[in-house]
Amino acid sequence: PFWCSFYLNNAVSWFIKKNSYNLVHFHFLWNVFASQTLKKKNIPYVITCHGSDINALSLKPSFKQYLSIKLLNRADHVIFVSQFLRNNAIKLGYTPSSSTIIPNGIDLSIFTPPTSAIKKPFHIGFVGNLIPVKRAQLLPRIFLSVKQHIPELTMTIVGDGHLRDSIKQELETHHALEDVFFTGAISPREVATEMKQMSILLLPSISEGWGCVATEAQACGTSVIGSDNSAIPESIGDGGCIVEEGENFVQRFADAVVAQLRNPIPQSKYLARTQHFGWDSIIKQEMAIYTKVLGNNLV
Repeated sequence: PFWCSFYLNNAVSWFIKKNSYNLVHFHFLWNVFASQTLKKKNIPYVITCHGSDINALSLKPSFKQYLSIKLLNRADHVIFVSQFLRNNAIKLGYTPSSSTIIPNGIDLSIFTPPTSAIKKPFHIGFVGNLIPVKRAQLLPRIFLSVKQHIPELTMTIVGDGHLRDSIKQELETHHALEDVFFTGAISPREVATEMKQMSILLLPSISEGWGCVATEAQACGTSVIGSDNSAIPESIGDGGCIVEEGENFVQRFADAVVAQLRNPIPQSKYLARTQHFGWDSIIKQEMAIYTKVLGNNLV
């Protein structure tokens, strides 16, 4: 709501005026409307755009869009979590004079390779909110289509949302509910435990700013099959398979799952890449940006 944004920005401006900062790092574009105060005090600021901010601005031209892109262009440095997101910002008017791609990090102390053969045979999974943007409504159809070829197939759905009941109902209608396990919302450590038992993670989303769930799954030794929307191909890399949007998407997605279950991608092909997404690596990259922005003023 407008009043909430107004209150937040006034609060941020107050803190900036009352305290001495060398640099301010905003996460999400919505939080930088206090930048006028920063510029008056000659305090540099960095913005990290995570996806929902830029993607929401893409919906239609507006004064908010104009103002947000202006604030983005005035930033001393902009971090985008994916190349797709930066390209979107450029289409909206962003001039990429000083920007960097730094994906979202993952906790490599939690998301680790399985220490033993704990993966369930022919077991797939989904991790995320059960909402339309994640296309959770497609899970029953994908599962049932794959099961026609692999009768012993099972699936775990991690997460919660308003589509949960309809997903269960569709599975029950086709007498497949007993083969699908719902965990609800669980802790990151519990998510990692579930991922380690999956052979494949499904990521059919309409939009993802980056898609941490893909790299988290790969760090757990699980390959990923996803749509070709937004930054999903970037997050999956060579650790899975990309299914193009278009006619018969569900069937083609299911066919990709069947093919990969029968001919799995070697874990070694994608486990190594996940090390680049650990927080130690992300912090080093962000510290390098702070050093560049602050120059001789770094303390």
